[in-house]
Amino acid sequence: MTPIAAPVRVPAWTDPATFPDNDVLRNPPGSLDLEQRAHLALLAERIRAAHDLLLALGARYAALPTQFADAQAREMALLSALHRRYAPGEPVHASPAAGQYADPTVQTEYDRLLERGRTGRAEAAPSIAEALRGVLELLDADLPRVSAADVHEAYSRLCAATVRQLQAVQAWSSR
Repeated sequence: MTPIAAPVRVPAWTDPATFPDNDVLRNPPGSLDLEQRAHLALLAERIRAAHDLLLALGARYAALPTQFADAQAREMALLSALHRRYAPGEPVHASPAAGQYADPTVQTEYDRLLERGRTGRAEAAPSIAEALRGVLELLDADLPRVSAADVHEAYSRLCAATVRQLQAVQAWSSR
């Protein structure tokens, strides 16, 4: 009788829609200036908005690829931990209620994308894709300027995970 081989564990970062755990926090902290800290908080808001949008529209259209909602939750946890590390006295700009954001621009964008996504299944995936592209634009702008090695690594991973999530949404929308 041939023994059954143990399942091969695939690293989370190689899965098309996942994000690894917060192991970047094992790196020593660097330093962030005020603008970099503000961008960290804005990035957290934008990722949370993409997450909330995915869940809201996924509840409406069951076939939406919501498999990466857990990855986005890990992304938000990482950004909250980084915010606490670099701005310990500042509140994390995260409302506990889904669909509510401290940043008025993020709130307006979320409301617009949710409304558009609710008009029909054909608009749901493009709305989520637009939210993910907004995250990528912010990461692309911030990544070359961020000075702390741990934040740079986190942003690099976030960028890769967001690209994979965007690809999954685009593949779903072409069906």
